Amino acid sequence: MEVLEVYEKVTPTIRLSGPTIFAPLIEESVEIVKASGHMYHILVIVAESQVSNEEQTRKSIEYASDYPLSIIMIGVGDGPWDMMDEFDDQLPQRRFDNFQFVNFYEVISNSKTPQATFALRAHMKIPDQYKAIKEVKLMK
Repeated sequence: MEVLEVYEKVTPTIRLSGPTIFAPLIEESVEIVKASGHMYHILVIVAESQVSNEEQTRKSIEYASDYPLSIIMIGVGDGPWDMMDEFDDQLPQRRFDNFQFVNFYEVISNSKTPQATFALRAHMKIPDQYKAIKEVKLMK
């Protein structure tokens, strides 16, 4: 099945709730990267709201930039998404820009080709992230 088909099938059965905490998920993903011998990984997070622990999440994203890990965060709720945009573009302590935020509803409601536009937006930074990872020698 296509990802969007699965999403449409599953979402009516899911009850969303908070608090929204990403830091342990990001840190566990780093452990998976370490255990893999520093192979490149992509972490996809689907969330319905802002994070509850902004500072811890910021530190986890910065920490993850020392490893070959790209983070794609897909917002499926009504936000607000200001903090996700900040994580996406305004964390100067990272070795490379390892975080991409995509507002799912904004993308699909403002596009004539929602599936293609969503896929493009979700993956648009991956080539540059992979190149940066290789340049700073994060993969072994």
